[in-house]
Amino acid sequence: MSCPMCHKNHTYTIDQALTNFAATGRRLERIASGLSAKKAAARPAPDKWSAKEIICHLSDCELVYGYRYRKILSEPEATLAAFDQEAWANKLRYRDLPLKSALATFKALRSGHIALLKSLPRSAWNKSGQHPSYGALTLRQIVVHLADHDRNHVAQVERLAAKRPSKK
Repeated sequence: MSCPMCHKNHTYTIDQALTNFAATGRRLERIASGLSAKKAAARPAPDKWSAKEIICHLSDCELVYGYRYRKILSEPEATLAAFDQEAWANKLRYRDLPLKSALATFKALRSGHIALLKSLPRSAWNKSGQHPSYGALTLRQIVVHLADHDRNHVAQVERLAAKRPSKK
């Protein structure tokens, strides 16, 4: 079944998604440790995010998705919050935020979310909430979507880290 958020067919099981969740922070930390401040902030194009901005985005996504998990698990007929990722990147000044803080925030939130998600009974994965743009979303759909979201953004950060600086 196609994901209501990105229209891809996610093939992750819950266990695979949670394993991917656990690896994401370690992978980002490994990549970030090899980046200079200049390289971390370098945008590949004026309209594309830098490695640091992608990590800030992942940190904020972890905050938003954690809120969505809690709404679904705690409130019948939960309304899920939407957010404008470009507005957050601009208004929260991702370009000016420290990379280490964004990564630490991501890792701390993710660790707590993994513990929460691993503690759930099977019945919880079919609970749902209503998103203003995507309609009804189950906890399962959100988690497998986010596992793929992680994979895509970690790959972007890896490509940016491997990119040679331009000779301008």
